[in-house]
Amino acid sequence: MPMKVFLIFKKVIPFFLGVLFLWSSLLIFSSLTNKSAQNAEKYLPENANFSFKIKIKDFLKSSTYSMIFKSKDQGLLNSLQKYLTNSKDKFGENNDMGIDFSSDIYVFGEEFENGQNYVILFNLLNPNSFAENIPSILHKNQSFDHVKNVGMIVTHFSKGVENKNISKKLKAYLIKVIKNKRKFKAEKRVIKEADELVLNKMHFFEINLNSFAFNDDFKSRKGNVLCSLDEKSLNITGKIKLKNPSLIESKWTLISDGFHLETAIISNEIQDTIQKYLNISGIKTPSIERISMNYYGMELQESENGLIVAPLFDILLTFREEFKISQVFKDFSILGGFGYKMEKNKVISAAKINYFIDSIDTKNLFIGRNLKKVIRKKNNTLFELVGDPKHLTTLKGGGFLASFIQVFPPFKASNDFFKSVDEFHIECKQINQDVKIFGELKFKNEYYLYNEFIKFYLTMKGEN
Repeated sequence: MPMKVFLIFKKVIPFFLGVLFLWSSLLIFSSLTNKSAQNAEKYLPENANFSFKIKIKDFLKSSTYSMIFKSKDQGLLNSLQKYLTNSKDKFGENNDMGIDFSSDIYVFGEEFENGQNYVILFNLLNPNSFAENIPSILHKNQSFDHVKNVGMIVTHFSKGVENKNISKKLKAYLIKVIKNKRKFKAEKRVIKEADELVLNKMHFFEINLNSFAFNDDFKSRKGNVLCSLDEKSLNITGKIKLKNPSLIESKWTLISDGFHLETAIISNEIQDTIQKYLNISGIKTPSIERISMNYYGMELQESENGLIVAPLFDILLTFREEFKISQVFKDFSILGGFGYKMEKNKVISAAKINYFIDSIDTKNLFIGRNLKKVIRKKNNTLFELVGDPKHLTTLKGGGFLASFIQVFPPFKASNDFFKSVDEFHIECKQINQDVKIFGELKFKNEYYLYNEFIKFYLTMKGEN
């Protein structure tokens, strides 16, 4: 009998010692990286047209409990234990921005100087490090400030002529934000529909809108979006009431396939970014009103001119103005330099891959491999992402280069994460003056949500 007890203890004690060590490491790490007082929320303006808060602290607590007592993934626990130990040893080195990334983070937006300001609020561990190191990573349209243990970074977006004095104005703006600190009062959640989806789940993030303009066509009166999660799934539910909504005039769309994106909500900032990259590619188009796209992966091909990178997709672009294909591809020399060829404004070839070009009508342009995916259909979808996200990291051909890319941490982290997903769907639909929002990310039976997020982070850091 004593020998049996001894053998049992011999097996059990190492496990409990391991759990105790990991738990102690987490507590030590938490005490080091969560010493900041939680004051950032007090600087959220009550009249902000946009506010976003993400509950990092609750996520860390829930993920720790899930990993140790639910999923019991020993490999992940070992990787996390190693990372926590290294983080503890490296804590305080000169690469520290002084930000407490283990505390909740807040973002708010306000109209400013014919544009929009977005301010990130976070708690600080070391205000001096923040003030010393953060300026080196900021751009001309950004500024920063801090008060005691709260740090702020503001980014300004606007259309038209660049404001050369915007940095000074942003600094003064943040001083005003600090001065108008409000007494904290808990915000009431206004979502009433589909509450059954978020019962007994951790509230991960929340977005509130108040007269927020997505673009010139879509402006909100009020809106609320809530994201909740548990060990197996993430759910999003919300409702936005629009101000004088535009009529949806979509006539065409793509049959959903691969990983599908549909959007009519294209902000001015996104519009500018799209046009910028199209111009870099030698493509000139009118402003885009709607995008419908199926993405199937990437193919790397060897050719006489070297390696050709060919994304596999079907895309339907709806423009605000009429267009001509000859004007869109007026300068093909840039794409030609990457090994692409144009054949009579009808086909673009990339070695063995052909993309067909078709003007569906005077405002709709199709580029892709499957013209039969285009259908005539009026729909009320403002935004949709649906399908198997594995297509985003599907890579064909390429030999050694493809093998190298697949072990590169950002690619590997994304690929591993997407393989664990069973279902993914997020959709925003307009019904008269309301926008209904629903989303779900569900993991396969053998995978746990918290584990996969932690694995993603550790793999990105090269620790898993």
